[in-house]
Amino acid sequence: MSTPRTDHPFSLTRGGPFYHLLHSIRLVDRDGKIRWRLLVSIVWLPLVVDAIAQLAFARRLDFTLRDVPMHVRILVTLPLLVFAEHLLETRCQEAVRYVHEEGIVQCADLDAILDRTEHLRDSRLVEGALAAGMLGSGQASLWGLTSWSNLVHPLGDSMAMSFTNIWGIAIVIPLVRFMLLRWFWRWLLWAYVLARLSRLPLSLNAIHPDQAAGLKILSDPIDAFALYVAADASIAAVTWMVKVHEQRATLETISAIFFAFVISAVVIACSPLLVFFRDLYRARYRDATAYHALAREYVDEFRRTWITERADASPVLGTSDIQSLNDLIGSYKAADSTRLFPFGVRDIINVGVGALVPMVPLVFTVASVSKVATQLGKMLFGRFI
Repeated sequence: MSTPRTDHPFSLTRGGPFYHLLHSIRLVDRDGKIRWRLLVSIVWLPLVVDAIAQLAFARRLDFTLRDVPMHVRILVTLPLLVFAEHLLETRCQEAVRYVHEEGIVQCADLDAILDRTEHLRDSRLVEGALAAGMLGSGQASLWGLTSWSNLVHPLGDSMAMSFTNIWGIAIVIPLVRFMLLRWFWRWLLWAYVLARLSRLPLSLNAIHPDQAAGLKILSDPIDAFALYVAADASIAAVTWMVKVHEQRATLETISAIFFAFVISAVVIACSPLLVFFRDLYRARYRDATAYHALAREYVDEFRRTWITERADASPVLGTSDIQSLNDLIGSYKAADSTRLFPFGVRDIINVGVGALVPMVPLVFTVASVSKVATQLGKMLFGRFI
């Protein structure tokens, strides 16, 4: 049986320039987790202090402070991204450990893939390019060159420059966008691990109870991707909510966009696992064929012993042959029902729920509870009511 490498466990998220920056300013605890409460406080409190000062002296609030999506980015999206990153770390680490311990591939081959992945994770070029792009776009939006910030009330020429404008448009929005892209880069790295893993000789068993020849655990990181989808959807939901209330959009037009968003999220979450199609097909065909031959031999002997040539005095009750036949039937069914991809319906549902939950406030602020219930009833039981 293979054993994990002894120098350090695989880590998909605990590395890179941004992570080391957070670690240096004490925003990472001893367990390697980002202190999300402290991070949110550092980003949000300057806006709160400036709002109090504006109300005390100017008796008004800057437009940025009235932008609800801005606060959602800080108070909802940022924590969800941190939770999603921690879950991605643990699920990927468990999956890699399982592949090591079960001997699905050679340890040396897998370790080479993991070392390369961690090298890409620590790339200064990638994170530097993402940070430069987000900060540059923030500056362009701040000076009115683009509308990249997607504020509900964009910065106009008549608006005076203020601390709130600078902090919100040039710092908060680029930071959230950077963390979204940085998380997605981690997901691409996991896809890279899966793609490289699929090119290695795999030791698979089609009668494994996970119905994926032992590869089902590789789909567990999809749960983390569902949280990432929820973080992204939280910004879209609150932005759409404001637009609907200001009659700049309707729920019908948003529904089409949301449906496309869910489909895209499911495709991005599950498509990296499709690389195992060939391996799973071969394992299913190999083991189903082998069990078919074994079953034929066994049932012929079983029929001869207990039906065609059975002695009258031979007791049937308590014989192990019948239980063995039942076990053989179960093994053949397990091999023949092996899926051609490691993910299942539950994984797809999780991604859909991650996209749907942030939309619940949008739906109930646009339509009443009774109207929503009536529409759901018509969708589910339309032909009966």
